[in-house]
Amino acid sequence: MLFSLLWREKIIIAIITLIVTVLSAIYLYFQPNIYRSQVLLSPSNVEGSGMSAMASQLGGLASIAGINLDSGDNSTQVTMATLESRLFITSFVKKHDLLIPLLAGGGFNRETGEVEIDKEIYNDGVWVLNKINRNPNDWDIYYQFSDILTVANNPKSGLVDISIDFVSPSLAKEWLELFIEDINIWMKEKAIEDAKNNISYLNEKLTEITMVDMQSVFYGLIEEQTKKLMLAEVQEQYAFKIIDPPLESKNIYKPKRKIVLAISFLLGGSLAIFIVLIKYYLVNSYRVYRESDND
Repeated sequence: MLFSLLWREKIIIAIITLIVTVLSAIYLYFQPNIYRSQVLLSPSNVEGSGMSAMASQLGGLASIAGINLDSGDNSTQVTMATLESRLFITSFVKKHDLLIPLLAGGGFNRETGEVEIDKEIYNDGVWVLNKINRNPNDWDIYYQFSDILTVANNPKSGLVDISIDFVSPSLAKEWLELFIEDINIWMKEKAIEDAKNNISYLNEKLTEITMVDMQSVFYGLIEEQTKKLMLAEVQEQYAFKIIDPPLESKNIYKPKRKIVLAISFLLGGSLAIFIVLIKYYLVNSYRVYRESDND
């Protein structure tokens, strides 16, 4: 009975399914192609086992003295938090002048190799931001870049996978290369600054200490901070070492048009069958009601 009902209403089912599929196709047609560039990284852990050993031996005294002897694992956690932080991301975007393509990039012209700017966001040197009529702030930058950035940390292997999704495959690759370069520079400069401040502080405190044993401990702290400073200064890939560099993708990452259309077709068919069944139920209910009312 169910099959005969559906067969009888096959035209309605076909029309509803077709409408849903066509609407999905129209929506997908106006969606820009997004390309993904990926890089595989290994945390450098340049502070190494020597710093970890010193941290375990002199950690209590270092804490009292106000010195931070980070272990390699903690340093990696700090780096991971930094590369997804608002401060680093906004600084990165402003440094490389990525604001206009990041916030207003609406598509990619393969013939010219340029990003097409959405006039509803940025038009003739004026920020419209979908008719809000204001200049973008740091939160706009942070949310938009975070939306195209993916960071995945494998706890078993310790490797880090970072990707950027954008309308331009060339810019996705270029931005990812700059992003890794900048996080290495950022963490390197921070480590150098911290080490110099720690050495300066320890040398100052050393002049106030008269006990020979305590002086030896402080000399040990200064030695470890000097090692940290030297390692930071000579290490190019300070925070991350590149294992698999980013490439310019030739394949569309999203939207998955074939998959979406297939799902739309199935959903459209399911919706059509549901409507037919509801219609059949309502018609029968009304018929039964009329018959009982006549009796």
